[in-house]
Amino acid sequence: MSESITIAGMTFRGPSEKDLELISQKKCLEVFIRSRVPAEYQSAMMEGNQEQSFLDSLKKSQEEGRKSRVVILTGPAGCGKTHTCWALHNKSLKEKIALIPDEETEDGMITKWEWKREKEHLHSNFKILSWPSLFPQGGFPDPEEIKYYKTWYKSLVMDEVGLFDCGEVEKRALYDVLNYRISNDLWTIITTNRTYKELLGRYEQGCVSRMTSGTIIKMDGKDYRTGK
Repeated sequence: MSESITIAGMTFRGPSEKDLELISQKKCLEVFIRSRVPAEYQSAMMEGNQEQSFLDSLKKSQEEGRKSRVVILTGPAGCGKTHTCWALHNKSLKEKIALIPDEETEDGMITKWEWKREKEHLHSNFKILSWPSLFPQGGFPDPEEIKYYKTWYKSLVMDEVGLFDCGEVEKRALYDVLNYRISNDLWTIITTNRTYKELLGRYEQGCVSRMTSGTIIKMDGKDYRTGK
């Protein structure tokens, strides 16, 4: 119930409890975005027909029989792979929506994807992870941390996979994460500046097969950091 005040015969009604709650939620979201999203990506959004192009790529993969919910963005450094992932993250977070199947045939082929509202808080369901950061100087990651990323998030971005030379520990971790998430229909987005051939030179064929089992989006363009 909102409070009111009368001035010069006119009554002014203040915000209701529901209005205050929404304002509070919006402020919390703004604080959360500032604290969680790197400054350079806080305003990242899909531009022009980029969003529709992304959805069309998912549909095309389904039509070609690649039903895995893995998306791999490939391209040279600075072409916008990470920016695209943060744009997806920000859209999901701000609008509390998720990318889910909208139309599906009897044999499980998804013919249309739509953004739909989610009841749960998406900040706990969409994570962008710098993959190399899990293996500092080729070290061993925390098994519980790997398990957390593998199972917790509905949408997980594994950024910069293959950036550095990797050891057996990283190879095994990557395989385990991919295998679990694919088996449980969890969204996994991978970014890499490596070609298919280069990935095969770093990881086992079974791992690369899983990385490329869904939608492959090839990006190009100048390095926005250097302009070259």
